[in-house]
Amino acid sequence: MKLHLEADELHYTPDQLFQMAARKNPKRAYLFVSKVIGKHIAVNPAVAFQFASQLANKVAEVLPCSKRKTRWKPHTPVSFFGYAETATGLAHAVFREFENASFLHSTRVRFPNVTPLFSFEEEHSHATRHDVYATQTHFHFDRPLVLVDDEISTGNTIMNTIQSLHDKIPRKHYVVASLLDWRTAPEQEAFIALEAKLGCRIDTVTLLKGEREQIGHLTDTDPQWEKCSTHSDVVLKVSSLSSLHALPLDETNLPRRRETGRFGLTSEDQIRVDQWCHQVGECLREKRKGSQTLVLGTGEFMYLPMRIALSMGEGVVMQSTTRSPILVRDTPDYAVRHGLQFDSIEGESLTEYVYNVGEGMYDELFLLLETMPYPAHVQSVVATCKELGIEHVHVYTLAKEKEGSLT
Repeated sequence: MKLHLEADELHYTPDQLFQMAARKNPKRAYLFVSKVIGKHIAVNPAVAFQFASQLANKVAEVLPCSKRKTRWKPHTPVSFFGYAETATGLAHAVFREFENASFLHSTRVRFPNVTPLFSFEEEHSHATRHDVYATQTHFHFDRPLVLVDDEISTGNTIMNTIQSLHDKIPRKHYVVASLLDWRTAPEQEAFIALEAKLGCRIDTVTLLKGEREQIGHLTDTDPQWEKCSTHSDVVLKVSSLSSLHALPLDETNLPRRRETGRFGLTSEDQIRVDQWCHQVGECLREKRKGSQTLVLGTGEFMYLPMRIALSMGEGVVMQSTTRSPILVRDTPDYAVRHGLQFDSIEGESLTEYVYNVGEGMYDELFLLLETMPYPAHVQSVVATCKELGIEHVHVYTLAKEKEGSLT
């Protein structure tokens, strides 16, 4: 892959933001692996929030906004939207920089008894369909909509989203915000054509911009993942995060907790969520036993683990599991040097991975889950982590079930 960079006033370099990798996906083999969002590469949570804040400042440049203390206040309400699974934490962290706003993210989790407001396709992905569960209030036609993703290659997913939503709830203004933007000139022209077709304005903001040029093709597709053991006699205690501090938002009849953003949050909700995360982080800080601590979220469950990790003290990094099948190569300058493969911890019938957790890297793990785990699956992951030298393992869930042991 050859990249042609454009100058930017923030002067970020590729090395600061990403590394390259390949994945087992015939639709698109290359992958820009972010170093600052806590997905495939662990990140200091303060660094992740710093880059999200920089992107939020870029968004504020194209919205009527004024700065109030530490947050931006749009002159009219604004809706924010994040893309599953990689950008859920980033988008949520951008949203938290604004007052007078709302947020939700797409999901690949299926809820049979809930009808999505709309769906769209991410054509190049290993899992193409995204569902959006929200009321039309979140996407009110008078509100600008800010679409946040970690990286844009062709822009097709963004255009599919805008087209799908505009068919239901047309609006005048969209903002597309990303850490990286690699659209070619024809692909940028496609955005202009969509503006004309829909009669709307589409602004794009990014921290690093350029054009990509693919050279050659992938020949070695051996994934080199290490499969987690399917047999384990680990006795594991699973505790509810609510046992540390009462959950901040009222219960609803929705199939998952609202704090994640999957079913929509307001700025007022977010203040309570951040306060709760800080309080939980301080509680977990007191429970730490190691000096090199990894906080591991799962799949789309990224923001809450990242914000909790921010309050857990020095020596803490955060990342999450993923569905993305990235090829592992233990070579310098390659983004994914270690990879564990396992059945979904939370019981869905799919395969998950965690990358760049190698032997001797950490002495403590806080595994933070959105739901109650499937016992055999989480036990195998924990057993493998212990084999890698992670002596202290703590498992917490956002679910409110009573704590107990998995044997």
